[in-house]
Amino acid sequence: MPVQSQVPGNVNDQFSSLKDGEELNSWNLYSPLWAPVSIVKENGKRFCL
Repeated sequence: MPVQSQVPGNVNDQFSSLKDGEELNSWNLYSPLWAPVSIVKENGKRFCL
């Protein structure tokens, strides 16, 4: 996926409404081994950590 420097409009991702495994597709992330980025499910909702 190409890196985007701007997003048209406000960012308001509702991770629980996105398909499993596709929650972070529009995010430009740096995720080193010692600080991984992931989606966590808690009480039926999904959050980005």
